Amino acid sequence: MSGPQVALVTGSTWGLGLAIVQALCQGFKWDVYLSAWDVQRGAVVVEDLQREGLKPRLLQLDITDLANILAAWQHFMKEYGGMDVLINNTRIAPRSPAEMTSQRRS
Repeated sequence: MSGPQVALVTGSTWGLGLAIVQALCQGFKWDVYLSAWDVQRGAVVVEDLQREGLKPRLLQLDITDLANILAAWQHFMKEYGGMDVLINNTRIAPRSPAEMTSQRRS
C-alpha cells in the first residue's frame, strides 16, 4: 500500500484498547482509528485524547452488525487501499442490564 499507514483498534474507548490507541498515536506517524459502537462516547474519548495532543480518528464500528463491518472495510479500502494493522480488542457483551438478564436465562 502506498500513502499513510493505518491502524484500527477495536474496543478502544476504555481500558487496554484506549491504552493501545494512545501508544500508537504517541509512537507512530500513522492514521490511528479508535473504534466505538457508541459514536457519541467515541467522540468524547477522541476529544480527550486531542486535549493530550494526540490525533486519533474515530470510526463508528459495531462488530455485531455485518453492514457496519462492510462499511468500515469499504472505508479503509477506499481511503488507504487496505489496512496495515488491526488490533481486535473487542468482546461481544450485553449493552444493558436487561440484555445481561436475558442472556443468563438462555
